[in-house]
Amino acid sequence: MEWEEEDTDDEIEQDFSVTVPQLRHGETLSDILESFQHENKEDDKVPVIARRRRVLQSMSMALSMHSFSWKKIPQVEFVGEMADDYGGPKREFLRLLMMEVHSSLGVFEGRQGNLFFVYDREALDKKKYFLAGKLTAWSIFHDGPGPRGLNSTLYLMMCGQRPDVPAQVPELPVDPVIQQNIEKVWNCSTPEELQTLKEDFGDWIASCGMPAIYGAQIEDLPSLRSTVMEHYAFFRTAGMVQQYKDGFNSCGCFWQVVERNCMQFQPVFTNTVRNFKGVT
Repeated sequence: MEWEEEDTDDEIEQDFSVTVPQLRHGETLSDILESFQHENKEDDKVPVIARRRRVLQSMSMALSMHSFSWKKIPQVEFVGEMADDYGGPKREFLRLLMMEVHSSLGVFEGRQGNLFFVYDREALDKKKYFLAGKLTAWSIFHDGPGPRGLNSTLYLMMCGQRPDVPAQVPELPVDPVIQQNIEKVWNCSTPEELQTLKEDFGDWIASCGMPAIYGAQIEDLPSLRSTVMEHYAFFRTAGMVQQYKDGFNSCGCFWQVVERNCMQFQPVFTNTVRNFKGVT
């Protein structure tokens, strides 16, 4: 499904006028969200007229309304369905919206549970990553779902964390030839294998961000694996990631809240299961 979004001022408007709540150590995900909602949510409602088969277009029309504000409570009405919105239509709309953001907006790739950002300069120029971030923040703010499918390494690096290097070969968004190269990096364990790696793949490893590969020793293997993994999971699409975070921050600097509470929000963005009460 191809979707052409409108380049409206409302769609890319950033709102940094709110106060990000100061959070206390030990707060749960539910506590954090309730605090952020208390600081920002308005009692006013904004109508969203939705079509099930055209959820993104419906959202685009809502965004273009002068009365739209991410702080207002969405009052959702599905065309052709008679139901007052006491929460059910809103939850269903947000669920469908997140599915469309993942599958139709063209900014993610990979299987569910292991999603990465697509390297797409045209999508970047059209601010599609910004829109994806803004819509996701809007969904979570109004008690809808988050992505729940990002690669855990990507998510941790988006939060400024350094992830552990997995023992198994990671599944990264690369073609089969690059995947074979990555497998050789992970399977390397002797000085002889490392020397072969330098000779056969030195230029490729250097392009991943480790120009010192030619002088690397066996004790540098963990750093080598980390460099390759972080390059394909995060640094290759750093511009796309930043635009997504900017979109998220357009809703009251929401990404700053996520980043400060990275572990609490992890089950909202990844398949990681933690014992937190909160978003459904």
